[in-house]
Amino acid sequence: MTISVDNFSGTFAGTALMAYMSGLTGAGFAATQYALLSSLYALPGKLVSGFSGFMVAAYGFSMFFALTAAIGLPVLVLAILYGRVSEEQAQPQGEAEPDSLAAAARAG
Repeated sequence: MTISVDNFSGTFAGTALMAYMSGLTGAGFAATQYALLSSLYALPGKLVSGFSGFMVAAYGFSMFFALTAAIGLPVLVLAILYGRVSEEQAQPQGEAEPDSLAAAARAG
């Protein structure tokens, strides 16, 4: 069950990251920029994974598992905060309906 959840989470996060990086690239240089961004996002994980065996040997698997789980907590907090900020910016205070619908209601 843990491996299934891990694979699902990794795939879900990878898809979200690809969508985000695609939004960052410019139309004229999309292939080059996307290749650079995708290489840079994978680099830290590749570098750290080489040392994970030493960390397990030094601290034990239980502590290593707890540390790797704790690394994701700040990301979770940031995602929740970003989602709240995005919702507030998407719907301005005091405006219950889009401008086009309000204008149509006033005209009709």
